Amino acid sequence: KQLEARHKQSVADLQLAILRQYDPEQSEANRQATLAALKIADNNRSQTQRILVEKLQQAELDLRVQESQPVLAAQMKLAQLESEMLDVERAMEPPLEIRALWDRGDPSPTYVLRRGEHDKPGSLVGPGVPSVLTDVQTPWQYTAPFPGKTGRRLALARWLTRPDHPLTARVMVNRIWFHHFGRGLVGTLENFGVQGARPSHPELLDWLAVEFTESGWSIKHMHRLIMNSQTYRQSSHSGKEQAERDPQNQLWSRMQLRRLDAEALRDSLPSVSGRLEDTPGGAPDRVVVDRDGLVSVQPTANGNWRRSVYLQFRRTEIPTMMDAFDYPEMGPNCLTRNVSIVSPQALLMMNNEHIYTLAGGLADRVLTLHDEPCDPGLLVDAVYDIALSRMPQPQERKLGIDALRQFQHDWMGNTRSALTTYCHTLLNSAAFCYVD
Repeated sequence: KQLEARHKQSVADLQLAILRQYDPEQSEANRQATLAALKIADNNRSQTQRILVEKLQQAELDLRVQESQPVLAAQMKLAQLESEMLDVERAMEPPLEIRALWDRGDPSPTYVLRRGEHDKPGSLVGPGVPSVLTDVQTPWQYTAPFPGKTGRRLALARWLTRPDHPLTARVMVNRIWFHHFGRGLVGTLENFGVQGARPSHPELLDWLAVEFTESGWSIKHMHRLIMNSQTYRQSSHSGKEQAERDPQNQLWSRMQLRRLDAEALRDSLPSVSGRLEDTPGGAPDRVVVDRDGLVSVQPTANGNWRRSVYLQFRRTEIPTMMDAFDYPEMGPNCLTRNVSIVSPQALLMMNNEHIYTLAGGLADRVLTLHDEPCDPGLLVDAVYDIALSRMPQPQERKLGIDALRQFQHDWMGNTRSALTTYCHTLLNSAAFCYVD
């Protein structure tokens, strides 16, 4: 509130400075009357007040007035105050919002329509679920939890989450499995019916569903269970026997090679470069359209980037990197994402200015670990450790050392530029973009 009061005073000071430069002979009383008139709606102003406001509007368009020293000083003071207010707004936690549903009167009756005509209602349809999903004999029961409530939604929720429900737990664990392996135990995530695919491991699907319900429907427990399993920790490399007995990997004889999705790949870049902004919450990051037509996200005031969850998405302005790596459209529901391997992805990773800047951040992070002059082998080891979370193989290390020496020769001994080029090369590699 103090900043808002100071802001209002600074705006008034700027307007007074403009009036003084535009008409030095105007009385101070008329200038104060102009400020008072601005607080009144236009259709409620008197003729005198409208004349005073119009005079201020003309003064604001006068270049001579705008370039005068008192006006420039007032504008600078106002700009500094607005910058201070913006910093305070960014540091503030957003207000807590709660989404809730409530009943608005008695529910509208639903009837069986004779011959499907809306003006010929038949028998009344009571609350319940399709009879094909029940034993038909057990009546649908619901009890109002509070006065003025129907209890219908609560009854539906209890029916969906009861331990013997045949679908809810299976559908959920199948989708969790899909996000870890790139393919579900049931291939058709959206269709568990007779027209959908049959599960490759029905007993495993049933066991996971029971484990899910008995753990209190804990998604975190399922993640931990799957990621600690031997199936998840398999290598994606296929041997001769595996290729002969399970060529399509239907039996999960090896890990499925998967490319990182758009959000994970984008977030990995600032993470490995040390440029990830970890401040939670706040307003979404706005996107801008560059001169070359690409839609990009600008870094924060301290030069860092925030996670993709904080990006502002518009249907007409999807960030170019997200769009190139198969970010789903915002219109229809997205049951499964398309995964494409196309040349624009490689061109974007090679030529994008922001990605090269992040490669420089990774180089700076590596150089802080070693004093110059640095052993090229140690630099290669550090880049692999940070970017890929592993040490390089002997052949990879040799190629990295040779490349780093060649880059250093090309950059005339500039170690940082050479290391930035090498980091940029590694960020473009399949080892970084794929989960192996």
